Amino acid sequence: MVAIPSLLYAEPIRFAITEKFPEFRVTTDLPAQLALQFRERTSELALISPLEYAKESSLYRIIPNIAVSAHNGRGNVSLYFNQGLKTIRTLAADPNYSSEIVLALLILAEHYESHPKVIPYIGDRDSMLAVADAALVIRTGRVSENDCNDCLDVISLWNDLYELPVVVGLFACLEGAVTEKEFQILSHLGAMIDERVQQNAKAHDDVFFTDEQLEEIERNTYFASFSYRLQEHEFESLREFFRLAYYHGILKDIPEIRMYSPIQPQFSQN
Repeated sequence: MVAIPSLLYAEPIRFAITEKFPEFRVTTDLPAQLALQFRERTSELALISPLEYAKESSLYRIIPNIAVSAHNGRGNVSLYFNQGLKTIRTLAADPNYSSEIVLALLILAEHYESHPKVIPYIGDRDSMLAVADAALVIRTGRVSENDCNDCLDVISLWNDLYELPVVVGLFACLEGAVTEKEFQILSHLGAMIDERVQQNAKAHDDVFFTDEQLEEIERNTYFASFSYRLQEHEFESLREFFRLAYYHGILKDIPEIRMYSPIQPQFSQN
């Protein structure tokens, strides 16, 4: 079974897996629930967050050349604040998105010298701001760019401050879970998805559309703000994320980035 987050950015991977592996059963859920399934061995392959990988890096292996990385925030991970506050003491956040919470905490600590206490809370922005000084809002389905004039766009801040993408998903598996044939197909999916996404986005240039076609255009533009390959910039971003999380006491150690190979010894990208 393959576990994929029920988030819009993962849709191209869900489609590609279904296309290339019709025999695989694909399940979708919130990231925290998928991570639990993976830890309990109810799925053999999973698109998991960097934080979930770090927690079990001694057991998990990463499929090469396929991941999900954000190069443009588009308001998908946003920090909102109550007005008139000089110090941010509390942050309301949905516990289903632990990696995004850590990313926001790192941005606040490193560049705003703020270390708020996280209050687990599931609700909209206004209800979050009623129980905390700040709210971390995760947009999971809207494709249009969010107006973030009154917020901090966490992904765009990371992009600008470190000149690196934000890795939001790694394709991980357990030892021996993938055959050599499956491995060869999986390790080429990222490049195939990237090419398809970019072609779909360029197909809309300088063309007039009906209202019914606009939603598909927005979706393709949204997908084009992500990369679906795992390359050196993504590895560099992962290392920086793990280093900062360790420095701020979120991780107990800096995990090795272990790659999967069905025929060769595993190797590290550290």
